[in-house]
Amino acid sequence: MKTPSLCTLKLHESEKWISRQTSISHFLILFLVILTSASCRQGQSNVVDKLPDEISFKEEQELSGTSMIERLSYVTQLDNLNSTGWDEYRCSASAAINCYLYMGGSWQNLASTLELSESSLTYANVHHAQEKLYILSGGDSTGMLGQYYAKWDDRGDLTGYNVKKDNLLTFVFENLSMYAKPILPLKLTDTKGMQQAINEMYHKPVLPIHPEDLRNKKEQVEAYFRKNPQGAIFMGVNENSKTGETLPAIDERISSQNHYVMCVKIDEHYYELDTWRKPGQKTLTKLTDKQVDELLFNTHNMLLEMYFK
Repeated sequence: MKTPSLCTLKLHESEKWISRQTSISHFLILFLVILTSASCRQGQSNVVDKLPDEISFKEEQELSGTSMIERLSYVTQLDNLNSTGWDEYRCSASAAINCYLYMGGSWQNLASTLELSESSLTYANVHHAQEKLYILSGGDSTGMLGQYYAKWDDRGDLTGYNVKKDNLLTFVFENLSMYAKPILPLKLTDTKGMQQAINEMYHKPVLPIHPEDLRNKKEQVEAYFRKNPQGAIFMGVNENSKTGETLPAIDERISSQNHYVMCVKIDEHYYELDTWRKPGQKTLTKLTDKQVDELLFNTHNMLLEMYFK
């Protein structure tokens, strides 16, 4: 057996040193990528928190901002156009398009699907897209109602849900090549008579025993954003149309929710984009801890996790 020469040993030592340095370099690169990504998210939160409450703009102007959340922050459903007529009703289409674009959907594809006359990302074109999506999905002067009916077994465990065939929200999402998964209570404490009470509650203002079971959605909301940091929740709320204040629904009936908004999570903070604003007003709001609890964690609001097909 040959004894390695001094040169061979040095070569082996050199190769090991290079290998160690390469591994260290790869680790440092990965660390910097993670750090940069976290810094970008932190920076994004800092930027959106400093956005002005109102801007001057023209409908033919491109959406302003560097990130998509900045660009969407002044996209209202109310516009200055004479060619649209469903401004007051199209919150469903507006919130859905916000989810689509924020989550990385292609504006060019959407403009083509909706057959817009031109495809630049201007305020006018987004407003036309809201209008066309609303009409295409079957919207009219009654608004766009949608309800997801939970199913529990005899032990009180959630087994699934039903969606009525005339749930127009389904058509809105399908036209965006998206789908929604409702966030529903995973467990009921008292199952005796609960299902009947819940079914009645959808039609009249009665709450079953332990209504807190129905509001408990914190675990699922947090899990969704953990798995989908760039995800969005489509949320039904009770909007004060005079003040623009977003309020929680008083029960599970769809009639107690008159508006839809988008919710996102940026740098551990929850935000909503509420398009019920005058043209030029900011739609983005950072939610307080109290609002997070009432609107997302402990709520009767309809919450839909959004996904691409």
